[in-house]
Amino acid sequence: TFVEKDIRLLSASFQVDLRVDNWYSKPYLIPIRFIAQFFFLLFHIRRYKSVIVMFGGYWSLNPAIIGKLLKRKVIIIAGGTDCVSYPAINYGSLRKPILKKVIGCSFKYASVICPVDDSLVFFRNSFYDNSLQGIKHFFPINNTPVRVVYNGYEAQQSSAINKNKKKNSFVTLAFCSTKERFVLKGIDLILQNAALFPDAHFTIGGVSNVEKYFPGIPENVTLLGPLSPDAVKQLFSEQEFIIQISISEGFPNALCEAMSQGCIPISSPVGAMPVITGDTGFTMMKRTDEDFQNVIQQALSLSEAEKPLKSVQAAGRIAEAFTESKRASQLIEIANS
Repeated sequence: TFVEKDIRLLSASFQVDLRVDNWYSKPYLIPIRFIAQFFFLLFHIRRYKSVIVMFGGYWSLNPAIIGKLLKRKVIIIAGGTDCVSYPAINYGSLRKPILKKVIGCSFKYASVICPVDDSLVFFRNSFYDNSLQGIKHFFPINNTPVRVVYNGYEAQQSSAINKNKKKNSFVTLAFCSTKERFVLKGIDLILQNAALFPDAHFTIGGVSNVEKYFPGIPENVTLLGPLSPDAVKQLFSEQEFIIQISISEGFPNALCEAMSQGCIPISSPVGAMPVITGDTGFTMMKRTDEDFQNVIQQALSLSEAEKPLKSVQAAGRIAEAFTESKRASQLIEIANS
């Protein structure tokens, strides 16, 4: 949805043509996709003022090199996985040596890199393993200009926020189906500790195969499979709290969309989340059961009078600081400059 949003925002000022390929659906076809993309760009790139690539990957190398040779602007929007490496949980494009070289060359020859947060430029992950991450850590001699552009969201009027949310309700959205991704998103911590809070209810949306890796789901946990955007919006409107305690993030859209619907955030201090939440919610500083229990207890300790105030504050934070218009104006400026 965030890609579709950028297409919509840019289409208001430019003619936007798309080339969409699912590079990872059949990895053995990557060389064929690479060749097809090369010849497409070689014969067509002169028609365009700029080429925008979402995330660094195999698909970003041809645009970066051909754009450099033929003097066309190439903008790579770095979103998260292309800036990190976490081998222990099999996450991060930069943990793969060949892909790391491809992304490094893409960043080197691009006209500008537009990460969605400063943490993707350089960051120490004190929440998980104290590792150094980010573009400047992995590619220290890269001199390509970097311009951070936050994601943007449609403003939600405070009067539209549901005032009758389910009491002591917590929601997490994570489209994943493997154990490594469950750990990445902190779902393992929710499942291990939910039973300690019998008066609370936890909903985890977008997941599958959970029982395969975590048998014995607590009674106060509801698992939902993949959800449509409308279903996600409805789900967020009903919940009091959004839990986003990932090991790694760029600029998490689920967190922002939930806050826009008045969900009070519970987050980890990684990626853009400290910038997004500000002082509107609760931060889990270390990835431990004890820290998770403490932060949930803090949330449950809010009075029934405090919750609506925090809910409006969370929605207001997104509406004021991270608007679609801000992102659109910055992207248009970069494309035109």
